[in-house]
Parts: sequence; C-alpha cells; structure tokens
Amino acid sequence: MAFDWNAYNSHGDSRVINARKQREFDAGVDTRSMTFTFVRETENGEETSYTLPLTMEVCPTCKGRGTHTNPAIDAGGYCDDGDDCDEYGENRYFSGFYDMVCQTCHGRNVVAGIDRHMADSDTLKFWDKKCEDDEEFEAICRAERRMGA
Repeated sequence: MAFDWNAYNSHGDSRVINARKQREFDAGVDTRSMTFTFVRETENGEETSYTLPLTMEVCPTCKGRGTHTNPAIDAGGYCDDGDDCDEYGENRYFSGFYDMVCQTCHGRNVVAGIDRHMADSDTLKFWDKKCEDDEEFEAICRAERRMGA
C-alpha cells in the first residue's frame, strides 16, 4: 500500500487534533452546571469519577473567528513563505474560499475549558496526568503511522 501524505499530514494538523480533543472533552461536559466529569482508573482497576469547574474560552483553533481553512486543503500550511504561492492559489486561499465552519467550536467562537483558578488542586493534578498520558499515547500512535502501521 502506498504512503498517503494527505492522511499523514492531517493527523498532525492542529485543527484536526483540536477538534478531536474537544469532541472527547465535550463528552464529559455539563453546560447547565458548568462542570466537567472524568473517570480515572487506579492501579487496582477501580474507577473513580472526578468533577472540575468549567469556564468558556476563546476557541484555540479559529481564535474566535468561527471559521478556519479546511485542513484537507493545506494540512498544516499552504504557502507559509510566500514563494510557493501562485496568483490563483493566493487569491482563493487568502480570500477565504477554502474556509469552513470551525471543527472545534462549530462556529460558536468559544469552547468549554477547565476553570483552573476554581478547580480543586488534587483533582486538577489527576486531570493533568490523564492529559499527559493521553498525549503520550497519541505520540506513539503518530510514530506508528509514520512507520507504516
């Protein structure tokens, strides 16, 4: 099977990563009580639920604009240095022709995030450790994809 550069590039694109992480995060969000609940498994295999307070933050993907360039078009950058851009590409790319509704905030400009100032410090440590473990796992998956897995 031939290597698919488009799939490879899109896995590392921040717009794709942010949207996936926000979807996973949103599964534990309760906007009525503005809380986030997550489960942590102990070494014994027991699961414990923890709750953290939420706040609304400007979307990190679209920076509050509600739209971004479709990652399928540029997968990380179309013409960062300006040398690779032709007039046709520049006009369409920079005009917003390839823009789409933000995959992270769905055009709402904001996303739910942990209110770190109001959170219990021990629970926040558990959450940070879980995020670190998840990121490590994702890095392993990306490395495996680069190796053809």
